[in-house]
Amino acid sequence: MDKLTAYRTLGLPDGAGEDEIKNAYRALAQKYNLDNYEADSPLREEAMAKMDEINAAFDTLMSILRTGAAPAPGPGPAQQGGGSATGRYPAIRQMINAGQIDEALAELSGITGAGDAEWNFLMGSAYYYKGWLDQAMGYFREAVRLEPGNREYEAALRNLQQSQDGNMQGNPYGGRNQDAQAMNCACNTCTLLCCLDACCRM
Repeated sequence: MDKLTAYRTLGLPDGAGEDEIKNAYRALAQKYNLDNYEADSPLREEAMAKMDEINAAFDTLMSILRTGAAPAPGPGPAQQGGGSATGRYPAIRQMINAGQIDEALAELSGITGAGDAEWNFLMGSAYYYKGWLDQAMGYFREAVRLEPGNREYEAALRNLQQSQDGNMQGNPYGGRNQDAQAMNCACNTCTLLCCLDACCRM
């Protein structure tokens, strides 16, 4: 996304500053939060698409402000694990685990027609790492709704709910067969997540 399009997407004039960008993002994120829509509402899919645009615009403008350049687009389907979404998910998980969150979001946003449980889980994980807990919550809930009984998804949602209640349980992003108890680790990633939860809420 180019700079002018990013400003227009957030409803801002060209040259708006960081505080204006963050305020505009917050307002739009609240408006299009998935919790505002019923699971079977036709507007929910539109809201998800709109959130992808808003997130891309925010990332573009913040990258320009911080580095002077827009984030590089992620590789296309032919370059990343084949054309199928499921073929790309393992690489996206690796990006998230490596802290390459903007790259992971670019990959997820580039998967046409996405919206399955794993896609929602990875979106939630990426936003959790960014400290955007409201967005993460919506995606985790959708992942659990689409694939009830998946212990990884349920543990991530439960841990995030507990963290918002003031009881941080650790990293919501764990292995597929891990139970919530296995996530109470003291690794660097968990320390980072605790810091994000405490310091990086927008």
